[in-house]
Amino acid sequence: MGRRPRGVKRFTRTLLVACVAAGVFVTAAAALRFTDESYFTPEGVVEQSYSHQFNGDGGCGPTLPYQYKVINGALPPGLSLSSSGLVSGKPTQAGLFSFWVELSDEDPPSQSWCLPKTAQREFTINVIPRLLVTDQVPGAGTVGAAYSLGLVAVVKSGPEATSPPSSPVTWSVQSGQLPPGLALGADGVLSGTPTTEGSYSFIVLAVLDPKRSDTKGHTIVVRTPVAGTPSKRNAPSAPSLTARRGDDRPPPSSCSGTPGTPRPSGSSTRPSMTV
Repeated sequence: MGRRPRGVKRFTRTLLVACVAAGVFVTAAAALRFTDESYFTPEGVVEQSYSHQFNGDGGCGPTLPYQYKVINGALPPGLSLSSSGLVSGKPTQAGLFSFWVELSDEDPPSQSWCLPKTAQREFTINVIPRLLVTDQVPGAGTVGAAYSLGLVAVVKSGPEATSPPSSPVTWSVQSGQLPPGLALGADGVLSGTPTTEGSYSFIVLAVLDPKRSDTKGHTIVVRTPVAGTPSKRNAPSAPSLTARRGDDRPPPSSCSGTPGTPRPSGSSTRPSMTV
């Protein structure tokens, strides 16, 4: 058999080197890692829905699915991490929570060409207290009578932990109708003088900052004044129980005897007085 031409050998060697170099490049480019967007975990608010998606890059994905799990530390109470990388739930406690997440290729892989890799990264989620409008039952109003009610909001940092807000809360009526004659100030004071009888329902909105607000529904019943009883000055005077003679002299005393009736012997001649 004859030898191959030198040009063919040279081309073969060049092609082999190029393939090896390309393989090294692909391997380096396919290193498993978290995407940049994964690093920026949003701030959470107590008792409000939270969602953040971790994403991977390189490795055997995205052709094969990535897998995620917490390997150290703890998520905020109320949140959980799915195997697909979604952090979700409603945090129940305020605070700063750090934890480590492991990103891995599908393991065991569903394709023979995949050699599973892993990557780890520390993340932090900050959870802040929520704003909560307290439960209040407004009293009934009366037409023509002054009315005042101060609405109250607190910040809630845990299941049993509340405190006054550190900055002012702005109040407004979100929907419904206040009783005519009443107005809600930005400071949360509902005041005025009702002018119309009826039942009025409305929803108030309290805002602490762009991330924290709360609403609460209220109903105020306005009644007409109850008719008052006549005053003593205008009431008729009661009739006198003591009879008076026309000459204003006191009436004669009543005697036990009857005029013209003989008295028994031995009895006193002094008439007895009835007291």
